[in-house]
Amino acid sequence: MTSEVESHFAMLDREPSCPLTPAELRVLRLYADGRRAARAAEELWVTTDTVRWHTARVLKKLRVPNTTAAVAYAIRRGWL
Repeated sequence: MTSEVESHFAMLDREPSCPLTPAELRVLRLYADGRRAARAAEELWVTTDTVRWHTARVLKKLRVPNTTAAVAYAIRRGWL
């Protein structure tokens, strides 16, 4: 499993720039700070569905399975 994760991150490291929108980065930053979707929605003045939409887009763009992996990847790339 570790080699799969390492190879996945190695592949992603080839991406030159941040593919995330400012809204997606804001949501990801709140996850990095320990917020859940409902609390993030309150802080951003949007619905929980909107936060979940941004989260789904982040996971798809970064090709990661969950928010923990997305946060780790973004920190590693210097986006957060």
